[in-house]
Amino acid sequence: MAVQPFYATGTATVTSGSATVTGTGTAWTIGVVNGGIFSRNGFSIPITSIGSNTSLTLAYPWPGTTGTGPCQCRGNFPQKCRSKIPQIGRSCRRG
Repeated sequence: MAVQPFYATGTATVTSGSATVTGTGTAWTIGVVNGGIFSRNGFSIPITSIGSNTSLTLAYPWPGTTGTGPCQCRGNFPQKCRSKIPQIGRSCRRG
C-alpha cells in the first residue's frame, strides 16, 4: 500500500503530558488511519487510535508544550519507520 500524503485540515489541541489530541475542523476518521504519524511543532508521534473525527490518541504523551494550531497527519506509514519515530523525533522516508 502506498504512503498517503499528509492530511492537514483543521487545527489540533495538544496538552503537555497527555496522549489525547483534540481536533477542530478535522475529519480524522476519513483522512487518517491508525498507525499513522501525528506531527506538530517539530514532534512526530505514532497514532495508536482514532476515536472520532475530532479525537485521536498518540502512542505516548505529548512531550511539547500545551497549545492549539496547525498539524499534519500521515497514514499508512511503513512499520519499520513507525518503530523509529520515538528515537528520531521526526518522520522517516519510505524505503
